[in-house]
Amino acid sequence: MTDAEMIGTEVTGTEPTTEPTTTTQTRKLRGWQHFLIFLATFLVVAIIGGLLFLKAYPTIAYNAYHKQINAGLGTGNPIPDNTLYTFPYLASPEAAKGNNMVASGNQDGLYTMGWLAASQATITLPDPAGRYQAVQIINPSNGMVTTLHGPTTTTITGPRLIVARTYAADDSDVPAALQLAQAITLTVGG
Repeated sequence: MTDAEMIGTEVTGTEPTTEPTTTTQTRKLRGWQHFLIFLATFLVVAIIGGLLFLKAYPTIAYNAYHKQINAGLGTGNPIPDNTLYTFPYLASPEAAKGNNMVASGNQDGLYTMGWLAASQATITLPDPAGRYQAVQIINPSNGMVTTLHGPTTTTITGPRLIVARTYAADDSDVPAALQLAQAITLTVGG
């Protein structure tokens, strides 16, 4: 039958149709949609959450250190901002008195710690005369560390966490190491 013959004639039979999807196929499709939505949400939250964590963690951690320093680092005496405190004994878990910063440190040295809250200060390290002494100046907003060795005088800006370690061979060497550690000075201003 030609196209001309088909004009005006009634169509009999059925036209091709798509078969409706079964319930199982619909469920599979919905399952994949749910999984893809879950995966996309997970990736967005992981990426944004990870970036926020990396940005916020140093500030949160160093604020906790600041509070520990102000509370006295387990000594019972508050340590004000812009001052340095030297522990007069070798670091050890037994001697830490609740101070996690010293309990987990090296056990062959004296620790000196402080928090610089002023906008600017000068830190002076004495000549260690062959004894190991290092001062780490840590930026609480990003965790960047600057390490100093004496003799030196350096101007630093706040806020900063200051952690120094002075080597002491044993308990009999503590008085000499303590004298050197207490010679580290922090002078607020320019």
